[in-house]
Amino acid sequence: MARDILSDPEKTALLAAVKDVETRSAAEVVITFRGRSGTYLDADLVAGILLGVFTLWFQLFSPWEFSLPVILVGPVLAGALGAFLSSRAPNVRRLFTSRASRRERVRLASLAAFHEMGVAETRERTGVLVYVSRLERMAAVVADSGVRRRVAEGAWGDGVRTIEAAASGRDVGTAVAAAVRSLGDLLATGLPPRSDDVNELPDEVGR
Repeated sequence: MARDILSDPEKTALLAAVKDVETRSAAEVVITFRGRSGTYLDADLVAGILLGVFTLWFQLFSPWEFSLPVILVGPVLAGALGAFLSSRAPNVRRLFTSRASRRERVRLASLAAFHEMGVAETRERTGVLVYVSRLERMAAVVADSGVRRRVAEGAWGDGVRTIEAAASGRDVGTAVAAAVRSLGDLLATGLPPRSDDVNELPDEVGR
């Protein structure tokens, strides 16, 4: 996750989507992409323990003989290596973490980001945060009370699911941008632009 999460074309597409939605509605939209939404130390420990146990099993039942110090130290070193490799491998972390657990981490992180990024502080409570977490391949959309009151719940749920599906596929940045534009159709109907609208939040893709 050290490299940039989004390419320049993806950033351009996402920023254009934000501006499109805010031009057509009174909503204030913020999009943020995160590398992950938790430490996943639990998954790393599981990977380390399993590799350590396998190493011990191999030492005890293989046709080669190992000295007692090697039998003692080998599983510990293998376990440490397994935990380290897991910490660098998103696929392994997903393998050793339930989908429900990943979903909950994304939900909690999105709620925290909603407040930390000031999306909860708009004048008419019309902030919308689109939160995408890459390791989990999941997204969450947090809408303030002014949005939830004005947009039909069923239609809004369908729009959110479109964004969630976009976050789990390929070309995530471009796909999420297209899904945000679709969400803008709902916001344009429920929250039409006002003559006194001001841009309260920065038009940028956060990290």
